[in-house]
Amino acid sequence: MKRIILIGAGNIAHHLGHALCSAGHQILQVISKSETNAKYLAEKLNAEFETDITKIRKADFVIIAVN
Repeated sequence: MKRIILIGAGNIAHHLGHALCSAGHQILQVISKSETNAKYLAEKLNAEFETDITKIRKADFVIIAVN
């Protein structure tokens, strides 16, 4: 199991987050400039959410899923 941070909370981040969770990985944090979107996706993935990139946690991977 890898601990992963998602930067972005749009369509790609949604699909990636769910696929990674289904594969047994843990999404630690969702970071997005939109608090509403970050909170919504984080709740679905059982993760924390943040809008401030400087508060990024330590993880095995960081996936940037923004356009």
